[in-house]
Amino acid sequence: MHPSHSCMSDEYTRGCYKPAFSAGGCSTSLSSASQNMRNPLTLLSFAITAVAAQSSSSAVSTSYASGAVASGNATATSLNSTAAAGPYWHTFINDTIANATLWPKARTIDFNKVSLAGYRSNELRGAAGSFANLTAEERKAIVDDFHAHNKTLRVSAFGANDNVTSNGTDPEVVATNLAAYAKQNGLDGVDINYEDRGAIANGSAVDWLETFHAKLVTELGEGSELTYSPVGSFFGGSDAPFVRFLSNKKKDVKWLMIQFYDRGRFNWTTPEQLFETTGQEEFKSRAEIAQLLGGEWTENDLVVQKPLQENQPGRMSAEDLAAAFCAKNETLNGLSVWRLNYANVTTANDYLARVRTAATCKDGKPASPVANVSSPNASAPATTGTGGAVVVSFNGLTAAAGIIVALAACALIL
Repeated sequence: MHPSHSCMSDEYTRGCYKPAFSAGGCSTSLSSASQNMRNPLTLLSFAITAVAAQSSSSAVSTSYASGAVASGNATATSLNSTAAAGPYWHTFINDTIANATLWPKARTIDFNKVSLAGYRSNELRGAAGSFANLTAEERKAIVDDFHAHNKTLRVSAFGANDNVTSNGTDPEVVATNLAAYAKQNGLDGVDINYEDRGAIANGSAVDWLETFHAKLVTELGEGSELTYSPVGSFFGGSDAPFVRFLSNKKKDVKWLMIQFYDRGRFNWTTPEQLFETTGQEEFKSRAEIAQLLGGEWTENDLVVQKPLQENQPGRMSAEDLAAAFCAKNETLNGLSVWRLNYANVTTANDYLARVRTAATCKDGKPASPVANVSSPNASAPATTGTGGAVVVSFNGLTAAAGIIVALAACALIL
């Protein structure tokens, strides 16, 4: 469902401006409006009001072409269904956030999918722990803010330091607790970052995951976004554990975010390694993983995940990553970035914007130069909205042009 819009004075809804021609608001008849519009001063007032309304929405100046972004003052009671569709611009928040006032506003984050990391099978840490420590009202306000901007907020479970299988935990109990956390906190779903390498190595991972997954799907119920973000090497080797586990799970899993980095063991930093073949048995490219999964899985369901921190093995610059997509004529179906700093979202936003800009390809190369276009207030057009086609607003130019047109119209009438 789309966030509801009331018929209010001077409101944008689904790209259609509904001005209040009289005290009756939107109920005023068209003939009455036409009479008022014959007055040049009324026309000028209307134009300036419209320009002011557009300028005031500059913080959320881009929107989904298939569904409007609700205004900053709206409270969304349900998530716009288009947010579940790709492209998937995803990031994680892993920081401990002291209180509700410090949580980043959805309009400042250029990703349309955000996951709260820090959920462990035996404790809550990081953003997941911080979120749980908020009041119910504070949690709802944050989730509603994301929904109002057509974005999802989920929890990411486990991670590199949670050996959830090797520790002997009951998979059904773990799944029940995880689903309860997501549902009780009003979150949109769960990402599973399973990295129990001991269980992967000794062959016990798949059986545990099968039981865990079945229970989790049941507990989450319909409408919840479930994804997995496995390490790329988990699809390789003679056992290929995640191929065995995920090959028949497409009906339950929205998309996969493949960690194309592995603690320096393999980095996937060339176009060939990412999209064609690595030439190694243990480490597979995206095309090889899609082929191994088979069935309903396609490359479009597999999103590249890369680290943002410059000192982390496997990181690629925005220019190099975009060039890799272009070199192999790959569609940029999404991007997952580990991770976003809640106190300085600009770095992650800029990285995403630079990849998206440069991944517009021509003859196997970026068609346009990489530029910082992440800020809604930058001189370049803002690309803050995500998913589907992006509607770009040049706020200053739009305002100036609107006033000029209004003055010209008044001159003609006079």
